[in-house]
Amino acid sequence: MSFKKFILNLLNAYSNEDFIDAIKQQRNEIIKSHYDELKKKFSFLHEHFFNRLFNYSLSNSPTSFAIPYLSMYNLYFFIFINIDDHQFDLEGRLCSFVIDINAYRNQNDFNSAASLYCKVNLTNSKCKIIDIHSRYSRLGVASFMLRILEEIIKRYKVKKITGWLSPADINNRDLQVNFYTKNGFTVNFTDNTRENGVIVKILDY
Repeated sequence: MSFKKFILNLLNAYSNEDFIDAIKQQRNEIIKSHYDELKKKFSFLHEHFFNRLFNYSLSNSPTSFAIPYLSMYNLYFFIFINIDDHQFDLEGRLCSFVIDINAYRNQNDFNSAASLYCKVNLTNSKCKIIDIHSRYSRLGVASFMLRILEEIIKRYKVKKITGWLSPADINNRDLQVNFYTKNGFTVNFTDNTRENGVIVKILDY
């Protein structure tokens, strides 16, 4: 059977709607297979990165790292991690620093696709999230940045991550609650209006 005749038979075997659905299903299977293959490679790269990060002795001066991230739908992000603003006590021991994590869609993008800014206090073994936002939802970028944060602070045996839910974000409150609970946080509100809230995650190493 010629290829042309095969295609004609295939077209006759489906209604227009069924044929389109069959093509979409095949396309999605190809995309998923390609994504799964790339995800395995990226997972290996991430584990290698986290192992190096855990074993790498962070200096008391500004430190920077970079790592690629592959989200669903094969969207690539570049994650940049900056550790800065080191503060010391009178005996010269490191007592606090800030972690600034930003994700970009490409190298020419000056506006971050997602960002996470927090301050780590080694005196009370706490990490406070000052700001976190993402222009992309349900792609795992913000969750991946939280994982990076935890991998960094566990080197210092930091036991708690805290944060505040602002009244300015009340329209996105359900998304925020889902995001934080999915990532292991507890969410508590000061009253039933849910205008103000606190997030807490206890780290167990």
